[in-house]
Amino acid sequence: MIRLRHIITFLRLSLPILVGSVLPLHALAASTQAAATTTQSVLAMAPAGTLTYDVLREGERIGTHIVSFERRGEELTVRTETNVEFTAYIIFDVDWTHQAVEIWEDGGLKEFTSFTNEDGRKRQVHAQRNGDRLIVESTGGHREFAADVIPGTLWHPDTVRRDRILDPIKGRLRKVTVTDRGVEQVEVDGRSIEARHYRMRGDLKRDFWYDRDGTVVKVEFPISDGSEVTLLLR
Repeated sequence: MIRLRHIITFLRLSLPILVGSVLPLHALAASTQAAATTTQSVLAMAPAGTLTYDVLREGERIGTHIVSFERRGEELTVRTETNVEFTAYIIFDVDWTHQAVEIWEDGGLKEFTSFTNEDGRKRQVHAQRNGDRLIVESTGGHREFAADVIPGTLWHPDTVRRDRILDPIKGRLRKVTVTDRGVEQVEVDGRSIEARHYRMRGDLKRDFWYDRDGTVVKVEFPISDGSEVTLLLR
C-alpha cells in the first residue's frame, strides 16, 4: 500500500480533538448567564476518570479517541490520545496518531503540549503561559498570543463564544464562528438522548453535541477525501 501523508489534515484541531480533543462542556455555556462563569468554577465541573470515543468514517470504525482527567489540588491535567487507521481512495493506507496534555491552573491554561504523527510526518507543539502572554513553540516556529487563548479541544465553556482558538496540532491561531443549533436527539451507545448541537465554521469546521451533563457525546467533520468522520461516545 502507498502511504499518503497530506490526507491526514482531516484531524487538524483535534481534535477533539481532534484534535484535538473532545472533552466535557457544561450545558449552561449556551446561556447568557454562563458568560459570567469563572474559568476556575468551570474547571471544577470537569469529570474525573476517562472518556472513550469510537472514531467512525462513513459508519466504519477506524480508531479510538480517549480523554482522561486528573486533579492535584488546584491543578487539572487533561490527557488525550487518538489513534486512527484506514484506507483512502482504495489504495492509500492512512495511519494517524495524536497525544496531547493540557495543564490548567489559577483559572487558565498553564501549559499545553502535543505530538502528532501524520503518517510519518511529525509535528510538535509546546505552549507555556508567561504573564499576559502564551508563548508557543512548534514545528512551524515561534508565536505569541494573549494568555487567555484556549486550545481547540472543545471542552472549555468559552469555546462556544470564542472567535479565535489555538490549533492543537500546528500551534497557530484559528478564526472561527460558533452557532447554537438547538437541542436534538442523538443516538449514543444504542439509546437516544437529548443533546445541544453547536456548529463551528471558519478555519475549523466541526459539528458537536453536548448532553445535559455537559459531556461531548458526538462530533462530526469532513475530511479531504470527501468522507465524514464522527467521534461517538461509548
